[in-house]
This record gives sequence, C-alpha cells and structure tokens, in this order.
Amino acid sequence: MIPIGAFAKENNVTIRALHHYEQLGLIIPNNTDEFTGYRYYDESQSSAIMTINYLKSLGFSLSEVKQMMSSEMDASVLKQHLYAKKQQALMDVNSTNIRYNRIVELLNVLDKQTQNMKIDLKEIINMDNNDIKIEMNEHELFNFEARIMYERANKNNLPLCILCVDIDQFKRVNDNYGYDIGDIVIERIKNSIADNLTEINKNNNKQHSIMERDAGDEFKMIVADAMDVCRKLARSIIDDVKEIDFNDVADELHMTVTVGIASIDSCRGSSSHLFHLAESALYEAKSEKRGSYEVYQE
Repeated sequence: MIPIGAFAKENNVTIRALHHYEQLGLIIPNNTDEFTGYRYYDESQSSAIMTINYLKSLGFSLSEVKQMMSSEMDASVLKQHLYAKKQQALMDVNSTNIRYNRIVELLNVLDKQTQNMKIDLKEIINMDNNDIKIEMNEHELFNFEARIMYERANKNNLPLCILCVDIDQFKRVNDNYGYDIGDIVIERIKNSIADNLTEINKNNNKQHSIMERDAGDEFKMIVADAMDVCRKLARSIIDDVKEIDFNDVADELHMTVTVGIASIDSCRGSSSHLFHLAESALYEAKSEKRGSYEVYQE
C-alpha cells in the first residue's frame, strides 16, 4: 500500500488531482484510514494515472475520460470518439497552416518587389493573383488552387465536392511484384482517374476540377460540380480501374480503388476540413467494402 503523497509523487500528479479523480470516480483509493481519512493506493493503480494522462493529452475532458474508462468500451464506439478528436485536432492544425501558408504566399510576392517600393496591398492580396503561385511546388499549388475553388464556391453558393481515392491493397503489389511494377500500377491508375476528370471539365465551362497524387497510393480531387455528378464520377473511376490491363507487367494482377466523397454542403469551414471529411468517408467505405464509394454524412 502506498500513501497518497508518495503515490502522487511517483506518478507526477498532485494530491489535489488525486482527490479530484476520486470525486469523479476515476481512481478510488485502495484503502482509506477510517480515523485519519488518509488514503492509500496500490501500485497497480499507476496504470490508471497513465491512461488518464494519455487521454487528456488527446484532448478528452475528464468526463469523457471517465466514460471511456468506466467499462470495456466497444471498439466502434472508441473509434467514434477518436475520429471526433482527430477532426477537432485537424481543424486546429489547418487553421494554423492556413495562416502560415498565406504569410508565405504574401512574402513570396513581397520578395519580388523593389526595396522601399510603394505597394498596393489590396492588389497583392488577391486570391487569383498569379504572382503568388510562382514559388510554389506542385503540392502547394494544388492546395492553393483548392482554397481558391472552395472560397469561390462558398462565397457564391456554388456546388463543390472533394473526392479522396485510395488504391486497395497496394502494399501487396510492391511486396509481390516489386516497386517498379508498383510505380507502373500507380501511373496507370492515375491516368485513368485523370481521364475521368478531363471528361468532367469538358462538360463544365464555368469552373474546373483538379487532382493530385496525395501519397504513394492515394489521390485527391476537388470537383466544381454537384453531388450527383461526383457520385457518377466515383462510380466511373472505380469501374475503369477494374478494367485496367496489367498483364503486360504482371500476370493475373487486378486492382480496385475505394473513394470517399464530401460536399461543401457538409462543411462551411475550409477546403482542408472538407478534405478530411472526404477521408473519413473513404475510411468508412474501406471498412465496409473495398472497390466502392461512400459519401460523408454528418
């Protein structure tokens, strides 16, 4: 049995915190002296302290921590809690990233100006200003264009969707056939997706839609069109990828992709947040059935 003072010191918490945890029913002392009221704890209760501290570090309140520690929690319920915290954390990060990127964009423009030259700040701070794009790499340019499209759609109440596409079980391609074949698979799937997007742009004279390869086996698209069009686009991408012929590089190799979709109607915050909602829909689709698509639902 460990006295409360020693237990607090050993676990780097205050005695006051332990009293608070006791009041909340999070950690109950192993024994309480009936005459002095002095509390004693068991060494095994240190793991509860570690759990509380870890969950607090993820942004959970003590009431949420209590709910999560009260009994054996179903994995699906725990995932819902974690997804909610993930989205909250991403929104915080995205807010900071947006400020950072806009500062960098503005500095890139100002660095090109002659020293002590008078400038028209209103003219520079223009989301369609091509000078801002000059110093950006492909990924930065995609995110920049995505923000422009999102802000335009949000301001003018225009339709807009995000699609996240993931190549199913791509790791086995690299493991079974090698990275060279993996690169060919990615390139052909990328071309197939791009072909589908080209068709969308042909039919949309007012706005355009763009894509990028986000990670090794993932692609992102921002599509300036309505949900029914994006559903058809997702279905077309899925069907076309299934038909890609890889026999010239690998026998009996067939690939599928899974797609997540989110509409601007589900998010009036930022393009970055909308991308994360599409990712959530993608994960949901992959958990249900690979080679399918899912639309984000609040």
